[in-house]
Amino acid sequence: EDAMENSQKVFACVVAHSWPQLRTDMEESARELTPWVAEFEIERPDGERRWLRSQSRPFRAEGGHTVWD
Repeated sequence: EDAMENSQKVFACVVAHSWPQLRTDMEESARELTPWVAEFEIERPDGERRWLRSQSRPFRAEGGHTVWD
């Protein structure tokens, strides 16, 4: 629930090996305005690692930047 409210908290926990594909998928979603679907690994503050699946739809906001729902 907290993660849904603040995606930056989740992204701060993404493990290094997950970043290249995550970044590529997000860039493609932003460029093409296609749904973003990703599976990636995070490390929680307590050291436990988990795999997450996330999905979102992008749209262009005023000013031309991309926002995901």
